Amino acid sequence: MAETVIMKGALEDHLGRIIHPDTEADQVMTGSGKTVEEQLAELLANFANYFPLTGGRLNGNLWVGGKMITLPNFGTVMCTNDGTVLFGCNVYLHTVNNTYHYMATHASMGAKGIVMRFGQPGIWYFDTGSIATVANAEFTPTLISLTDKSTKEFTGNLNNIAENTIIDCTGLANGPGDGWYFIQHISHSADPVNWATQIAYGLNSNDVKRRRKNGGAWTPWEPFLTPSNTPTQHYATYAPSASDGKDGDVWDVYV
Repeated sequence: MAETVIMKGALEDHLGRIIHPDTEADQVMTGSGKTVEEQLAELLANFANYFPLTGGRLNGNLWVGGKMITLPNFGTVMCTNDGTVLFGCNVYLHTVNNTYHYMATHASMGAKGIVMRFGQPGIWYFDTGSIATVANAEFTPTLISLTDKSTKEFTGNLNNIAENTIIDCTGLANGPGDGWYFIQHISHSADPVNWATQIAYGLNSNDVKRRRKNGGAWTPWEPFLTPSNTPTQHYATYAPSASDGKDGDVWDVYV
């Protein structure tokens, strides 16, 4: 504690005499009789003991006056003016407008994050999938609740879903057709980005369709065969001509 008080007092002494010098001598000497350069070097050395550039440990609480902490390789931890908290990868929030922006330009990283909002119960996440991003470009993520298990409407591109989920949608890019559908997305455990299956269930019909993502490429939507969409099989009975002088057998032939 004594060291902290000494550092605080020395820093105040140094800054006070630099910013508000009483005399010309005060501009070059501190109250301790040391030059400004000597006092500054001493202060920096003391700070280095408490905040080493590599390794080290903080004891007690840490208060950050700013609104964002950035981590190597695209990580962010931040809070906006309205109390929205974001833990993100390649994403940051505008602190006033609460708009989402990509942190870096990347060919395929996309962005993902976990969001908590002040005054709103629940936790949300989003994952754009492996898409190209441009630094500082604004985008609108589809937030999926981690606590509310009810089905949510999806308004993005179905090709970009990367997590196991069940949603409903209508008229989307790469969708199964017109009208409302429930979409079930199932990703492979080892490589969810490149291997997945989507099954679409018609809301106002018995229409069921399926498609697969093989090595990163989606196949076209194809219908499941059900009693309502399977063609009726017809058959006819006829007796072929005998080739051995005997009556021919009766065959059932499906058409």
